[in-house]
Amino acid sequence: PRGIFGDDGGGAGRGRLIVVVRNLKDALVSNHHFRGLPKDGWFGNEHGPGSLNRWVDLESCPNAFGSAFKWIRESADAVEELGPDRALVIYYEALKLNFDSELRRINAFLGLPPLTEAKAQAVA
Repeated sequence: PRGIFGDDGGGAGRGRLIVVVRNLKDALVSNHHFRGLPKDGWFGNEHGPGSLNRWVDLESCPNAFGSAFKWIRESADAVEELGPDRALVIYYEALKLNFDSELRRINAFLGLPPLTEAKAQAVA
């Protein structure tokens, strides 16, 4: 991953990282309902361990994108290592509630000029 950010191992890269984080409870509920209700339900039964148990399994989480907890931990490490000049955390809920404000934060973080009214309307 360092190559993505242009790092040479000495932290001299120029790339930037934007991490979008979602409330883990909401992500769990979405994952539970993603392909219809699973036969093993929330807490497990004869069909399997259940959505909650799969979700909190840090070692062998079978979810399509792996363990959300591991991803959060690794993303937090990357954000801390890169620092505030090269990493920005955006919360999904804030993006949904106040898209314009969050878009301005992203724009400023990337060092881009302010959006024109036409561009702001196009992405709204």
